Amino acid sequence: ESLRADFRPPGPFHIPLDLVIFGLVGGLMFSAILAWYLTKPIQQLRDGFAQFAQGRLGVRLSAHMGRRRDELADLARDFDLMAERLQQLITSREHLLHVVSHELRSPLARLHLAVGLALQNPQRLSATLDRIELEVKRLDEIVGEFLTLARAEAGPPHLQDYFDLSSLTLAVANDARFEAQSSGVQVETNLEPDSQEELPTVKGNAELLRRALENVVRNALQHSAPGQTVHIEVTPDWAARYFVISISDEGPGMEPKALDAMFEPFVRGQGQIRGQGFGLGLAIARKAVLVHGGSIQAQNRPDRGLMVTIRLPFGPLGNV
Repeated sequence: ESLRADFRPPGPFHIPLDLVIFGLVGGLMFSAILAWYLTKPIQQLRDGFAQFAQGRLGVRLSAHMGRRRDELADLARDFDLMAERLQQLITSREHLLHVVSHELRSPLARLHLAVGLALQNPQRLSATLDRIELEVKRLDEIVGEFLTLARAEAGPPHLQDYFDLSSLTLAVANDARFEAQSSGVQVETNLEPDSQEELPTVKGNAELLRRALENVVRNALQHSAPGQTVHIEVTPDWAARYFVISISDEGPGMEPKALDAMFEPFVRGQGQIRGQGFGLGLAIARKAVLVHGGSIQAQNRPDRGLMVTIRLPFGPLGNV
């Protein structure tokens, strides 16, 4: 009777029933833990996207992933990079719009004042109209440069042209020589009109890149005094397959802490010799170079002045 009382029927495949029950309970617990381990970061990702969609640009997810090293942690890091970049772009755009509104307010205020003076004193109508024309021209230039910057940020309509960088840079140098005649600034270059050296072309938008080079050269002219020289050089780096364009002046240079910010919109250099500018030229140059796959940086020369170095990748060799 005692043996019969202790007898328990075997489970499936002759496995003891206690072991079967223990396995089922353990499997359920493991499945619950695994489901929690997988669904918790997914829910955090979902909440993060929902908060970001509501305008909370400061939300970040990597800190909530703990020590995970799986695909979900990689996704959280990618989300943080995307959120950081979008926050920077939105902040930059808001700052840009704020500064643009300030830049437009000044000539608009002077226009309003000039109109008021013309109404009060019709005898000075001619001088007032000259002032109005000057302010309208200034407004047109500000709007034009702002639109150019916006197009450069969005990318040019096409980057499928092939052009000779040396010829393009030489044309910019010749235009700079013409502009610098009245100021007594010299413009020198290592480019020759009839050079026989066969160089690769550059693929991109020739007009946009020309505008970029013109802005950098014009900035060098504005910071140069009579008798000083602006140097423009184009050198192929065959090992890296890049063109190196250096534009240097003999002006006052810039403070080291201001070098990184000089390519931001509406940043004006100190010690500008002639003209005020709008602080958009170098920002346009930077955007134009970046969309061509290149880089641009500025550094003070050891003796005196500033050097801006532009690197642009080679295109095909010869004509296409």
